[in-house]
Amino acid sequence: MAFEMLKTEREKNMLSFNGYIFVKEKESDVKSIWKCNQYFKNKCRGRVHLSDGKILKSTDHNHVPNSTDTNVKKTLNLLKEIATNNVDASSHSVVATALSQIPTECAAELPNINRLKRTIQRLLATAYT
Repeated sequence: MAFEMLKTEREKNMLSFNGYIFVKEKESDVKSIWKCNQYFKNKCRGRVHLSDGKILKSTDHNHVPNSTDTNVKKTLNLLKEIATNNVDASSHSVVATALSQIPTECAAELPNINRLKRTIQRLLATAYT
């Protein structure tokens, strides 16, 4: 199965693979090692070794994959992408566009609409400066 690169709230890279989300732990000239984002919460030892855009090794997790969490992260990334591409659009229209493109079961897990709009407003304010 292929992996997908996402961004965190602080614009750092995240990796989505098999329903799990990983954050970068180490990087060398040869490969990078990504640890499960549930490492601190569940003491999950899941890791992915990545080299030249290919997964070399994947270790087991101690929890089930959470596809809803992955979809929420993808939606938030989509929201930010739409906002940066349509700088003249209102925050309400950006949220409406992003929400129309996601599964309904994922919508319940998203942050409050007012919080999403505020995130877009902050993003646009930094784009103008």
